[in-house]
Amino acid sequence: MAAQPRRRTRASMRACAWVWCVLATGVQCSASDTTYLSYGDIVARLYRLQAAAPHLVSVWTAQDRFGLPSPGACADADGRNEPCRHVFAVVSDTSDAHAANSSTYVPYNERPHVFISGNLHGDEVVGPMATIHLLEGMIAERVNGTSSTVREWLTYLLRRRIFITIPISNPLGYVPRLPANAILLAASCCVCADARCHACCAPVRRSASPACTYVRTLRCMQVLSTGAWRKWVGPEP
Repeated sequence: MAAQPRRRTRASMRACAWVWCVLATGVQCSASDTTYLSYGDIVARLYRLQAAAPHLVSVWTAQDRFGLPSPGACADADGRNEPCRHVFAVVSDTSDAHAANSSTYVPYNERPHVFISGNLHGDEVVGPMATIHLLEGMIAERVNGTSSTVREWLTYLLRRRIFITIPISNPLGYVPRLPANAILLAASCCVCADARCHACCAPVRRSASPACTYVRTLRCMQVLSTGAWRKWVGPEP
């Protein structure tokens, strides 16, 4: 029975990839074209998009932008450990060459925002994949697309909307594929203020043991934001 959710996830992943291939290229793609990307791969792809089209894509991290702490260690695209970051891309046309064309252009600070989140739980692998492929497809078709209809539509869209996209909202959970809804898993036991708390954290990291209470409280997030959670749970197991 345990294998059924994973089979359904893989089937959904293949279906999403096939649909995107058809929409983006107009040709049928096989399920073998599907590849699960790591956290590091997705982050690297976001920065490549920014380098390729800086007038369309701006990449930020919540840690740099808002001064938030890193939840732990994640591997980059080369396999080196680095602090986990919540990386998001802001996608919109920021060039001014078309500002005089009032029929297609809306000033940047007046554009509606569209929020796209790839996942919340760590084992939700389809959303991050769909999000990064959506962004890559949009930028590729906008910059180098061969279909004038698609290119004109994307030009119109990106001059009138701002897309805030976070492919991986839960990087620390995405790496080991844990089905926990705590964005910062290292503090999953910070709601229990007793000696059992430290022992509780290890099984949460491995298998999301139901014996532990997940992070769901504002108090817990306040503890995390100040770094005081280490005083509650001790050193990381």
